[in-house]
This record gives sequence, C-alpha cells and structure tokens, in this order.
Amino acid sequence: MSRIALSTLLAASFGALTLGACVGDAPTFSGDPTPDASVEELTPEEEVKLQFETEVAPLLTSFCSACHGSETTVPFMEDGGAMYGSVMEWPNLISLKVPGASSLLTKGAHSGPAWQADQATIIRSWIDAEALLAPEDEGVLETTPFVPVAGDNTIDLAPIGLTGATITFKMDPLSTGMYLSRMSLNAAAEGVHIVHPTFVPWDGDSPRPDPVDRFSNVDIYAGAQESAMVGGGTLILVNVDSASPISVRFEVAEFSDAGNTVLEGCNAVAEFTANAQGPLSQACVSCHGGNNGGATAATDMTSINDLTPEGQAAACGQILSRVNLLDPNNSSIFLAAEPGSALGHPFKFNNNNANFEAYRAALNVWISAEQAAAPQP
Repeated sequence: MSRIALSTLLAASFGALTLGACVGDAPTFSGDPTPDASVEELTPEEEVKLQFETEVAPLLTSFCSACHGSETTVPFMEDGGAMYGSVMEWPNLISLKVPGASSLLTKGAHSGPAWQADQATIIRSWIDAEALLAPEDEGVLETTPFVPVAGDNTIDLAPIGLTGATITFKMDPLSTGMYLSRMSLNAAAEGVHIVHPTFVPWDGDSPRPDPVDRFSNVDIYAGAQESAMVGGGTLILVNVDSASPISVRFEVAEFSDAGNTVLEGCNAVAEFTANAQGPLSQACVSCHGGNNGGATAATDMTSINDLTPEGQAAACGQILSRVNLLDPNNSSIFLAAEPGSALGHPFKFNNNNANFEAYRAALNVWISAEQAAAPQP
C-alpha cells in the first residue's frame, strides 16, 4: 500500500473523530504551519499504531476497561502501550480478512449499549488501515447465507469445498433471537475436519458474528459417513431477528482422514460438584440422564450422578457447553427451563419462579468460579 493511500485513510479517520467526538469550536491557526524537519516521518505501521493510540484506545478506555481491564475475566485490554498488542492478539477480536466482522465492532452490543455510529466509524477506519497493511492470504471460508426455519435445518458445506458434508441443527425462534440445538458435523465419503466455526447472522448486507464466539476453541473431526457434535451442540444468538439469514465462517475446513475432537473443559470442577450437581440432579436428570433419548441427545447429563473425578469432569464439560460465560443469565441451561420462556421445553419448574431462581443462583456460583478460572491468552 502506498504511503499516500494510507495518509489519506488516516486523514479521513481523524476527520471522523473531530466531527463525532469533539465539543466546542474547532481550533484556529494563524499563518501556515512550518514543517519540523527534526521530526522523522513515520512508517505506515507506525502511523496505524498511532491511529489506534490516539483514536481507538481512548474509546476502549472509556467504554470497555471496567469489564475488560487486566483484572477481569476477559482482559483483552492492557495498560499503557501494551494495549495495542493485547487487542491485536486477542483471539478473533480483530478480523483483517473481513474488517466489518471484527468482534471489536460487533461486541459493543453484547451488554449494551452498542457503539454509536461515529464511534464505530473510528474503530472501523483503524481496522481497515490495519487490513491494508496485512499480507495477502487466502479468502474467508464461509457458507452461503440462508434463512433457517423453525425445526430441523441443514447447511451444505459444498460451497466451501466439502461436497457431501453438512452441518445440521434444530432452530427454535426466540423473541430476541434464535436457539440452535442438536448441532452436528456430518461427513460423507471422506472424513471432515473443521476448526473454529463462527455463526454469522446477517442484517441486510452487514454480518453480525456471534459476539460470544461460543465455538472459538472447537476443533472437531467426523470420520467418513460419521457425525460429531459441534462443541456442546447448542448456541443462542441474541439480539437478532429469528428470520435473519445466517452463514458459518471457519478458520479451517478440510477433508481429513484422521483427527480428534477437542471440547472445552471445566476449570472449576470442584465448584460444579458443590453447587451445580445437586440442583441439576434434582431438576433435570430424570429426563436428561438417559431415560429420555431426545432429552439426553439435546443435553447429555448421564454423568451428573457419577461422583468420581472423571464423572464430574465429564458432566461439568457438558453443562459448560450450555453456558454463556459473558452473559450467564442468557445461557441455554437457564433459558430452556425458565418459567415463561419462549423455548419449547417441557419442564419449567412448574412455573414456580422462586424454585427456578434458587436453581439459577446455585449454578451461577459455579459459573462465577469458571469465569474466574478461565485461562487467558
């Protein structure tokens, strides 16, 4: 990229900041500015980093540091000059392939409020500048957007080169989004390997990737003519129209003859046993513990009452796959059974809100421990 093109992009971004964020009269100057010959010209990389430090970092400090500083569960921000590197290195926060799909832009709405238009313009301008400096690489692997229907759905992976392979799931529309369950990767004549599938609802021409990025650590393999569950098999997409088209983006999607399934494990198994095992056993195991095939397939709780370390680790991992660590109360383990929720779940604590709240409070003790113990990059 030429220095002129980058300077033009930076000038446009500084203009957006002036229009969107400054209050009062613009500064005035008398006479022509005199160039300072002692100041060395910045390289394009230095100019873009300066753009981050002067425009983007103040926004992050003002709106994000309370939850994402160095002492919190998801500390993608660091103090001082380290913030730039931390933001750039945090998994999936910045997409140089598709700048508009960067989680830094879309995550503004995850706990509210979303970025204002002028703020989003500043952030997007910086990400665009970073993308112009990035080396050329392969394009994004993404399926064709389609509108899911209530009930069973199939995503054809042929458009990304995996002819015969599919991802299937069941969709339940919510008043504020979609609940996807029974999600599996299905191979055909050859085994299939995928890494980090990201579900992307679309608002017109604008992608709105899952802000929780629930499957960021998923690396799964389905052997020939076999199926494998995607992560924990469930995903809740909130603040989207249930009639929105969705696509799936992959870090890796390939035919493969061998591989492993990697599912995020628990980091607070002792807290799970102490706080969550009992309520889950009392309220859920009668159906999800193996007596009801459909319920067990949706959420496998066959290990809940196995109090060996191995059994509790397995049970904890299954339930963790139904937990939204960024917004625990919006977890499927709660929404499915909450009295009055839109999900078609047969058990709602007999519409007794007090019993449901006691159940949620007990599980949230464990979830808080998972948040605190989650490894950081």
